[in-house]
Amino acid sequence: MTRKQLIIVPGYFKSGSTLMYRHVWPKLGFSLLPKRSVKNNRNILFYILKVLNKIGVYKNFTPNIKSGRRVDFELCHTTNSTDEITDALKSIFEITKSEKVVAEIGFLRPGVSDDNLKSLREPIRKLRAEGVDIKIFISIREQSEIILSRLKHDYRTFPPWKNEDNNFPVTDEYLKSIFSNEITCRCVYPFCLSDKVDGMGMDCIGDCGKVGKKIYHWSLFDFSYQVERFKTLTGVGDIYVQPLSLLLDDTPLAISKIANWIGIEVDLTLFETPLPVINKAPNIQSEMILNNNAKELISKKYRKSNQELCELYKLPICCLTAKPSIRS
Repeated sequence: MTRKQLIIVPGYFKSGSTLMYRHVWPKLGFSLLPKRSVKNNRNILFYILKVLNKIGVYKNFTPNIKSGRRVDFELCHTTNSTDEITDALKSIFEITKSEKVVAEIGFLRPGVSDDNLKSLREPIRKLRAEGVDIKIFISIREQSEIILSRLKHDYRTFPPWKNEDNNFPVTDEYLKSIFSNEITCRCVYPFCLSDKVDGMGMDCIGDCGKVGKKIYHWSLFDFSYQVERFKTLTGVGDIYVQPLSLLLDDTPLAISKIANWIGIEVDLTLFETPLPVINKAPNIQSEMILNNNAKELISKKYRKSNQELCELYKLPICCLTAKPSIRS
């Protein structure tokens, strides 16, 4: 009997998870739990929503099929019940009708508390006792790139900032004003949106007293910290980190390292064609760039952590070194 394998992908934003979904995981023999961008399979989409509704989340939510928004398995935001989380994780294999599945479960968020992650520990232990092999795969990107992409996305997407001038150079002083060393809120989003979340009439769940103000946390982009946090809280010690730049710049090495981590043989001739750059942010904010001082601030914040991460996973340090030109 084939042992079931579940690889959980919690993020990060614009760090290659969609690229992996489309062009890597299927060639490695894994089926995919559809991402929230799924558009063409309504049966799967509504099955996911049915599971979410079963565990008491978004009961009154009508999905936007065109965008596929809000259909991630955001388990940590929905329930703390061990049985309900266990059932939802098991349903991933039912949905995909596969024994080997990669699932993007969107819980790598600034507002996800330690308690939220701890709620996964017992369900994962139970599934492992039933013979399910569970790993965590974290897609990352050099911090100045990912922070810039995050800012561009949030400023053009969420009120009230999408109605303001969102095309300006980002300075180190500005970063200091919107980043915090403390976990100041427990919002689903990277920052407080308003007194109502996402215009859907749902009350803000934060308790930070900073409604309507963007508050990001430096620790969110500290990859070494997040790896240890996930290991400690979820009990999953088998975690791998994939820098987007390594995947794009040295695809054979990146694929070999992933295959070695999973424990499979891989035909590298399947990856001879260069991987495409997909899902890029629109270039409507061409003036929103990080100035040199901002880049240096970010570099200093994460330099030691990045070195530790590269040593742990035997990654070239250039994978997490800021480049002169920042792609969004």
